[in-house]
Amino acid sequence: MGVGAVAAWPVLLWYVGVYARRRDRDRPTARRERVAASVAVGGWTALVAAVLFAPPDPVTQVLWAAAAAPPVALGCYRLAFDAGGSGESPAA
Repeated sequence: MGVGAVAAWPVLLWYVGVYARRRDRDRPTARRERVAASVAVGGWTALVAAVLFAPPDPVTQVLWAAAAAPPVALGCYRLAFDAGGSGESPAA
């Protein structure tokens, strides 16, 4: 999880800086983008929860985060996109 978190920064910066601004939202988000967003939010949420609630051993925190990431990512996806949520901010 630690190496993945470090390796994800260049991709995140590229997405925010280039890709997201280049694409307009005249159509709904693709399923691949929704899954990627859910995995990103779920992974970070699981990591923060593991740091807060796991014992202070770094190995245990990483194991807790790795175990919590899939169900949290699924929960993020279902909460934002499946349960009637559009995942989009309302148009102004």
